[in-house]
Parts: sequence; C-alpha cells; structure tokens
Amino acid sequence: MRYVIDSNASKLTLRVFATGMLSSFGHNPVFAVRTFEGDVELDEKGAGRARLSIDATSLDLQSDIAGRDRWDIIHLTHDEILEIQSYPTIVYDAPVGRTTAKPAGGNQYEVDLGGELTLHGVTRVHPVRAMTLIHGDMLRASGEVPIHQPDYKLKSVKVPGSMLKVKDEVKLSFDIVARHQQSGG
Repeated sequence: MRYVIDSNASKLTLRVFATGMLSSFGHNPVFAVRTFEGDVELDEKGAGRARLSIDATSLDLQSDIAGRDRWDIIHLTHDEILEIQSYPTIVYDAPVGRTTAKPAGGNQYEVDLGGELTLHGVTRVHPVRAMTLIHGDMLRASGEVPIHQPDYKLKSVKVPGSMLKVKDEVKLSFDIVARHQQSGG
C-alpha cells in the first residue's frame, strides 16, 4: 500500500534553542516548514519505506519576532546556515529493510526508521522514531527528532551584536498525515 503525504494536513516545525549569558532574554525561534512532499509504502507484513523531501527555502519563522530581528533571523538561517542557494532541498529516505514497526495497541505502531538524512550536502544515517496510526485510508505519524548541526557541517550560530548563541542541537517535530493512493493514481 502506498500513502502520499498530505502537506496541507501535516505539520513540520523546527525548534532552535538559545544559549549564552543573555539567552533568558532571547527567543527560541520556531520555524514552520511550508513546502514538503513524500510518501510511505507498506507491505502486508509491515515492512516498508518512507521518503520526505523538504524545500529548504520554505522555512518560515513562526515565532512572535517582529521587524528587523525577524528579517535577520530568516536571512541568517536561509543564507548563512542552510545556504539554500547551494542546498535548496533536504531529503529523508528510509529504504525497505531499514524500517521496523512494533504494534502499540489497536491500529497504532511504534515505527523505527533507519533512513538517511541529506542536509547541507551531507548524507548521514539518521534514526527516527514515530508513533503511527493507520485508520481507513489514512496514515498518521508523529514524533520529534534531534538534529545535531555539526553532523551536517552547518555553521555555529552567534547572533551578531549580542551575547546570544544557538545550541548545536535543534528539534524537528512532525505530525504527518498521508492518504492511501490507489494503483495507477
């Protein structure tokens, strides 16, 4: 069975955490991923694969930060950290044989994905755990996964003109809704 991600019903967010002497006065920015696509395939034995492709240019600051600070954070994230001109796409690919599902009661499963994350031109095995529910023609998967910026050669972030620095670990939270796609459609 093939399920295609419904990006309108799904939600991906990226939380960034501040550190340093003045972090208690700063913000922990939250970015929404606006454009992404992907699919999940499952066979009758529960084996499967999953793929998610994110348009890095679609990361949008969701936090309540206004004016010049907002522009600075978006510019810094897009141009200096993610370098979206060179690396416009982020891909997670968990092929068949690297995904396991364990029943968690009813139509719920605890799914472990041993896929690869390609971010900033670097591809690494990146495990993801998701709680998954299959109901009718809908699959819903949710969870949170840490991403260590140095693993992907992302620049360390220090906000210019302040004593505020961003931690090396960010958290990607996901609530994915995918719908069964009939063969040939």
